[in-house]
Amino acid sequence: MESKGYKTRVFEYVAGLHDFEQFYRDIYRKAYFHATKHSDHVAELMKEWKRRSIDDTDYLVVIKGSVDGLLSQEVP
Repeated sequence: MESKGYKTRVFEYVAGLHDFEQFYRDIYRKAYFHATKHSDHVAELMKEWKRRSIDDTDYLVVIKGSVDGLLSQEVP
C-alpha cells in the first residue's frame, strides 16, 4: 500500500478499521435498520451521502438501504 502512495505508520499495538471492506448486503442491511430506527437523521445525512457517492459506490448502497428503510412498514 505504501508503494501506492498510502501513508504508513507503525504502532506497537494491533488496530483495525471498523466496518472496513464490508459486503454490499451488510452495508444495505445496516443502512436499512438505522433508517427505521433513526428516521429523523436520514434527511440531514442524505446530502453528505449523495456527495460521497460520487467517489465511493458504498454510499449508493447506503442511500438505497436508507430509502427502503424509510419506506418500510417495519417498526424498530
